[in-house]
Amino acid sequence: MLTRGGLRNRLNWMVAHYGFDADDVVAQKTPAGFDVSVWEFFLPFMVGARLVVARPDGHRDPGYLIELIRRERVSSVHFVPSMLRAFLAEEGVAECRSLRRVLCSGEELTTRAGPARQPSCSMPSCTTCTARTEATIDVTATRYLPEGPAGPGVPIGRAIDGVRLRVLDAALRPVATGCAG
Repeated sequence: MLTRGGLRNRLNWMVAHYGFDADDVVAQKTPAGFDVSVWEFFLPFMVGARLVVARPDGHRDPGYLIELIRRERVSSVHFVPSMLRAFLAEEGVAECRSLRRVLCSGEELTTRAGPARQPSCSMPSCTTCTARTEATIDVTATRYLPEGPAGPGVPIGRAIDGVRLRVLDAALRPVATGCAG
């Protein structure tokens, strides 16, 4: 059973790790039935940032999202990697100059989806996060850097503050740090 302590931990980690503050503008575009919507709703209230709520089903329209980000000067947005690919392929994405943070979760982020492989995009990096249903939103994070190695996927990264991970092999034995599990 999840408690609100997990959410508080996640939000505190985001503020400390990303430096969210009252100058931020956060896009709330994830449907409310998904866990990511929770941080999109609550984090702006926690730091005094501005919350911009996308129209219903706006999360499916890259052109609309580009216009929303430009018009409202959005600084932080979340995408699932497949939607990030569509967003980055959309004409006009380079005009999203206010974006400082792009967070991804929900699917594996491949190097084909990341901003570094998209010459039309001026975003310097994005962060991919990983979670399981039993966790509160995300439990790991890694920053996807433009100068990072090309490859099929981006590692899941390290545990966020306040979370301890155990990666197991097929026989449910712990594996060493850096090993696949």
